[in-house]
Amino acid sequence: MLPSILFNSCQFHDYVTHILKHCGGTAEIKGPINILATSDPQNVDYILNKNFGNYSRGSSFIDISEAFGAGVFSSDADVWKHSRDILKPFFRWKSFELLVERTIQNKLEICLFPLLDQVKEQFMEVNLQDIFRRFTFDSICSLVMGFDPNSLTIDFPKFHLSKAFDQVSYTVFY
Repeated sequence: MLPSILFNSCQFHDYVTHILKHCGGTAEIKGPINILATSDPQNVDYILNKNFGNYSRGSSFIDISEAFGAGVFSSDADVWKHSRDILKPFFRWKSFELLVERTIQNKLEICLFPLLDQVKEQFMEVNLQDIFRRFTFDSICSLVMGFDPNSLTIDFPKFHLSKAFDQVSYTVFY
C-alpha cells in the first residue's frame, strides 16, 4: 500500500475515508507502519472504552506521541485509563458545556456571521476552509488559553501562533 499512501499523502484523510467506505468502515492499512483504521462507532467504543489494553499502539506510535507526554496519548492501558478517568467528568460538567456553548455562540454571532455578511456584500472570493480553521482556532484559544486571537476578521491577518500549531500538527502526522 506504500505507493498509494505516498501518492495520496496530500489528501490522506480523504484517501483513508475512501478506503473505509470501500471496506465497510474498518480496514488495516499496511505501509511503513501498519494502521487499523475504523469509522464504525461500535468498533471505536470497543477499542477505546471496553478493550483498550488489547490494542497496542506499537513503537512507531509511542515515538510519534512522545512529544505529548503520558496521558490520553499513552500506549500504556493503565496510564491511558487513568488520564481518561480524570478528564471524563470535566467534559461532562454542566458549567463546561455552558462555557463551550457560550464561547462558540459568541464567536458565531460576533465574528463568523458578520464576516460572512461582509464577504457576501463585497462579493469576495474566500477560502471557506481557512475561515472555518480560523473559527476553530479562535474558539479553542478562547477555551484553552483564555484569550481570543481574533484571527477571524475581514482582513484575514496572519497569525504566527496558528501557523506554528499547523506546523506541529503536520510534523507529528508525518
